[in-house]
Amino acid sequence: MLFILFSSHALAEAERVRVGLTTTDYSPYWKVTPDKIEGLVVDSLYRFFDGSQYQLEIVPVPRKRIDQSFEKGEIDLRVSDIRWMSGSRPYKASDVFMPLEDVYWSRNIMYLPHPAKVCAVLGFIYSAEFDRKIADGSFIRVNVTHPTQSFQMLAYERCDLAISDSRLGAYIVKRDRLEGKVKKLNWQDRSWQLRFIAQPNEKGEALVRFINQKITRLKD
Repeated sequence: MLFILFSSHALAEAERVRVGLTTTDYSPYWKVTPDKIEGLVVDSLYRFFDGSQYQLEIVPVPRKRIDQSFEKGEIDLRVSDIRWMSGSRPYKASDVFMPLEDVYWSRNIMYLPHPAKVCAVLGFIYSAEFDRKIADGSFIRVNVTHPTQSFQMLAYERCDLAISDSRLGAYIVKRDRLEGKVKKLNWQDRSWQLRFIAQPNEKGEALVRFINQKITRLKD
């Protein structure tokens, strides 16, 4: 399944660029359905590539295969913080195009119990402070498989805290009508920086230069 944005240039002149996005729902950043793919990252891709010399193809890839797909050269670009990259294969990284902030969310309560049960997504990376609080007994980790599950657990009082990206949490709270049950705290766990990760070849270097120019122009 491919989602193709055709350049305004003639197709014969356009160079194909395959961007891999995981099929896991990460609204509001991206969401893949049988009919369309949408989100803030997708909007950024359209702003960068529309009217360019490139023909953009967004390629949905299962989360478990995204590293393998990139290492095999099946996609030209992926979206990641460089700290999420695994494997020994080299790569080229663009400038930051979207900062993220992981914050704590809680049930609508006045005081936290001690120890507090904290929903944390398996496979996600959390701060050293979080790990210390687990070690000293201040936190009890409750593993979940997706951020949506964290907020469901909060709403049904099965955990006391959850850690989630600020935009993602706000989206889930609004979508699932959890206002009044769940609130965002002024407590950051850690921050992240989304970049476009390109193949370590001539094409990848050209794509990174192209994207960085677009990022700079948008900032100006």
